[in-house]
Amino acid sequence: MDIYLEIFGYIGTILVILSMAMRSVKKLRIFNICGSFISMIYAAVCNTLPIAIMNGTLIIINFYHLMRSKHRSRCSECVEVSLADRATSYFLTFFEDGIKEMFPSYVYRSNVDAEAHIVYIEDKVAGILIGKPVGDTFAAEIYYVIKKFRYLSDKTVVATLSERGIKHISVPCENVDVQQYFEKMGYIAEDGLMIKEI
Repeated sequence: MDIYLEIFGYIGTILVILSMAMRSVKKLRIFNICGSFISMIYAAVCNTLPIAIMNGTLIIINFYHLMRSKHRSRCSECVEVSLADRATSYFLTFFEDGIKEMFPSYVYRSNVDAEAHIVYIEDKVAGILIGKPVGDTFAAEIYYVIKKFRYLSDKTVVATLSERGIKHISVPCENVDVQQYFEKMGYIAEDGLMIKEI
């Protein structure tokens, strides 16, 4: 077999393997599409039709989900609610473990001077932002998004705050996982906070 064809096949395999290591779903799908496309061509040239069909199917599935995630990011809304609202308290109670993991110092108080914003993606509740403006910065106490919607909600939050003249958003950072998560969305670590210019 031609050594260059063999290398071509290995490149496809490596890309598919790398896609499984991606923490970002979008990157996972893009790498998987590229790897599957190369693997499909390799399999077709080598006359292994079942492998070519499998990789072609993976391309279609990943492309479909990529387009669907783009649609979701367009159909999203950040809605201000009262801290005393039942929707707020329900969300904070239901996702208490995840919130405590990311923001261990946060204590819910319904009567404090802060804003609550619930993030929706299509018809699903995706996350919550609690904090208040301090000058041109929105100082968040927590900014929690459930795992299946992470990396999809930030544009909506940024757009909502930007419309009000907010220039920066700051989020408390108490552990490395929180820092890495927000860094992937363009936030910069500074004095125990993750800060983003918007």
